[in-house]
Amino acid sequence: MALPMPDLGRLRVANLADVPRIALVAAAASRKDYYHEYMHPHMEVHPADHLAGWRQTITSRVQNPNYVVLVAEDQFDGEEASKVTPALRAVYPSKNEQFPTPVTQAGKVVVAFATLCLAPGSPRYGQFNLDGNTSRGTTEVLQNRARDPSSDEVINRLLVPAVMAHIRGHAHLDGLYTHPEYARRGHGTELLRWVVALAMSDSFTVMVVASQTGRVFLQMRRFRFPLRVALPGFRPSKLCLVWFGAGGISEGNTVRHIVRNVDDATPLDFYNVYGERIP
Repeated sequence: MALPMPDLGRLRVANLADVPRIALVAAAASRKDYYHEYMHPHMEVHPADHLAGWRQTITSRVQNPNYVVLVAEDQFDGEEASKVTPALRAVYPSKNEQFPTPVTQAGKVVVAFATLCLAPGSPRYGQFNLDGNTSRGTTEVLQNRARDPSSDEVINRLLVPAVMAHIRGHAHLDGLYTHPEYARRGHGTELLRWVVALAMSDSFTVMVVASQTGRVFLQMRRFRFPLRVALPGFRPSKLCLVWFGAGGISEGNTVRHIVRNVDDATPLDFYNVYGERIP
């Protein structure tokens, strides 16, 4: 029997039929995600590859019993492609490609989504995998030309050790995107509010790795960041920040211990000044 969960309200759990649309939302929104841009510096040169990469990622998340993929919907705007980059607009999928039957209802489409990796040992393992999600895969061949192997090397050497030292034992919100045409309508807030409500209900901590673009959004929702990681080639305004919310870790000794065990070349700073600690 499924465990009770916070009221979804207007949100819903995603299924595989949503993948093409979610991938498009991600590709449209991730242009302003400096962390994603760092890993995919050629996404404007190879927009079709960028879209294919997102389809593969979202498919794996929807099928993974450790994940919950939530979507928010809004009335479809036929002019939404005008809000994306020219490169993405050139390969923008048709409406039929984005919304295979029976995804759309009452003219509403997916405009925002969140992907949450559950905390290790969560009793909700598999709860958010809708029927049939684990039995279907993708046969799409991914060339991955939007990604840069040298960026992967830097991420694996500098960011991953710092993040993994924190992420053990915690849930990880690894995606929260809104299509730019539907921004500032509260969709991201509604998605994050549900994630935090689940965290409070199950007494776990939510961790987010984001660039400075999400700073105000997360601060206003009582997230704090005790750790920052500066990656080569990032301007100071594009640092990767490790955020915690819903009972996040704030003990200085824990963070300092992690800093001492990360590559000495990694510029890490301890922060303990934003937001309130949530009991």
